[in-house]
Amino acid sequence: MAPKMDVSVLGAVATAAIALALQVLGVDEQTLAAGFVGSIIGNTFAPPMARGRAICVFAAAACASAMVGAAATEVGLHHWPTFRDAATTLRSAAVVLLGIGFHPVVKALVEIVPSGARRVSKLLRGSDGSR
Repeated sequence: MAPKMDVSVLGAVATAAIALALQVLGVDEQTLAAGFVGSIIGNTFAPPMARGRAICVFAAAACASAMVGAAATEVGLHHWPTFRDAATTLRSAAVVLLGIGFHPVVKALVEIVPSGARRVSKLLRGSDGSR
């Protein structure tokens, strides 16, 4: 029998995979670190949930805030180039705030997607269970 993986190991593997994907998309390390800080702070406001779901919500909130914050900062700097000197600080602050706020959003999505998939499956099968 194969040994069970600890949840912290699974979380570390998921986080590393997502961090690698973000690097490919062009999100720098400081922005990703700010996303994790915001996600850690946002985690204190999150309602209790199962361990696996909490890991998914944490990683998704951190990465989503890093991506949205990086994109928003680039768009903002394009329109207001006078803030280019403070770009790193502004981006980090925006990403931390987004990380805090994305916890309820991601948690809601994590709860909506499975129930929506069950509804679609039920509709596709019909009321008698046949296709």
